[in-house]
Amino acid sequence: PTVLDRDTIFYQFDQSLGFWGIPSVERLVVYGGEQSVQYNVRHNEYGVRDISYRDKNFKNPIIALGGSNTWGSAVEESVRFTNVLQRAIRKPVLNFGHNSFGLDQVALTLLTKTEEFHPSVVLVEQYPWALHRVLSHFVNGYAKPYFSLRDDGSLKFYKVPKLARLKLYRKILGSYRVYKKQLMEFQSGIDLATAYDPLTDPIF
Repeated sequence: PTVLDRDTIFYQFDQSLGFWGIPSVERLVVYGGEQSVQYNVRHNEYGVRDISYRDKNFKNPIIALGGSNTWGSAVEESVRFTNVLQRAIRKPVLNFGHNSFGLDQVALTLLTKTEEFHPSVVLVEQYPWALHRVLSHFVNGYAKPYFSLRDDGSLKFYKVPKLARLKLYRKILGSYRVYKKQLMEFQSGIDLATAYDPLTDPIF
């Protein structure tokens, strides 16, 4: 089957990260409008877009974490930077990227999903939208875990509510979180909906 919404069709609820890739799914994706491209997407048994890790002996691999650029949006798996790097250095490079992930989810992925592989190097995709998503506590229909700063400068961690596994609860919670974010942006003079200019966005 061909799918259009790559940001949701490959994902399901995850208690630790809000959402995570569906294991062992494969689809042909159409991306874009008139100049659309088609590419195949396959998730392995871990729910990441990569070869199967089952029965493989990866010794201290490189692990790449990030959002859609790491995952490989609009391109075939073989031409992503992780695959190119793996061919160049002849060392396993495991791709744990996911569409729409923020740096908060990237950090939590490192702590919750990669430990068993004992990576020798961790590559983190970092670009403005990954930072911007730290401010979004609801993405693509899923509630995210997030952090805030306490008065003493330490981090406070907010877990994904257990009820967020229920779609109706996510819808209600998501409406509230989106409204709260938009209100804060409005009060700060940032208009993401109608007159957004990244050159004037203080986040960027």
